[in-house]
Amino acid sequence: MIAAYGKALLAIAFLIPCTSTHRETSDLEDTQFLKLEKVLNFKNASISSGNRFTFPTEHALYGYDGGPGTSNWAGTCATGQEQSPVDVTPYDTYRAVSQRLRFYGVHQVPISTNMTNSGHSVKIKLKTPKPILATGGVLGDKVYEFQSLHFHWGADVYEGAEHTFNSKSLPLECHFVFQREGCKDPTTEKDALVVMAVHYNLGWKNNQVLEPVVKALVSGRLEKPQDFILKSGGIELRDYMPGDLQTYFAYRGSLTTPPCTEGVTWVIFSERQLVSGKQVSKFRRIKDELGLKVEYNYRETQPLNGRRIFLVTPPVKTVYINGI
Repeated sequence: MIAAYGKALLAIAFLIPCTSTHRETSDLEDTQFLKLEKVLNFKNASISSGNRFTFPTEHALYGYDGGPGTSNWAGTCATGQEQSPVDVTPYDTYRAVSQRLRFYGVHQVPISTNMTNSGHSVKIKLKTPKPILATGGVLGDKVYEFQSLHFHWGADVYEGAEHTFNSKSLPLECHFVFQREGCKDPTTEKDALVVMAVHYNLGWKNNQVLEPVVKALVSGRLEKPQDFILKSGGIELRDYMPGDLQTYFAYRGSLTTPPCTEGVTWVIFSERQLVSGKQVSKFRRIKDELGLKVEYNYRETQPLNGRRIFLVTPPVKTVYINGI
């Protein structure tokens, strides 16, 4: 099923000893070496926003509400057992210590930036002098190349992010899509995709990194599907990311839009960014193929079906002091 991912997690130096009752293990773990402890408190995971709620069906928005609707998505979206997004709770999350994630090329200033209305989100592609790569950590020795990033938002500031924490949501979630080097067909090949996610807390001030996107949305040049803006230069990928790239939740899941391909490694950074409500509201200006505003574009959380989520941190370095 996901043995390769389990082996990647075996690069973990150790796991804090288990204090809970015995559970049947999955192939995410090698029981000869790994012991688990349930996470009772999330780092930076306190959320004050309200629960999600159901939207009226007269707002048919790119299939997220009304025909076809996320509940009516077919194929793997309906039958898959490792679907995303998920609700991250202490009861299904285990602490793990892993080698550091390594990124290459994230500080490159883009040659050009392409912002596109994909019909259900705002997608950004960066053309850089060299490929942007990620490896290490739960990715093991596999190398993944950055493809694009996109956003998920809600109809108001109380929801919008796809992954939730204790059933509570945040106003915005950004996904960084990576594809394994040498992969020709990510829909069929094993360990082909990694999606890294950043969540945004609501703040009073505008997020300056997102301002170019917001201004493009305000201009109306991204209103219709396939509308795009291609401009020279742009913001380096590292600026979209949080400061701490080594503390994150990891689990095995899927793409959150059709065809909902499974076998995706998810990395959800613990540290969050800030975004203003005014900025989030501008994302709702884009329209889908039916000419309807995409007021929200998140998929509801999916059952874990026995999967474990890992809260991963880097190894602690031992410091030796003379005379002690």
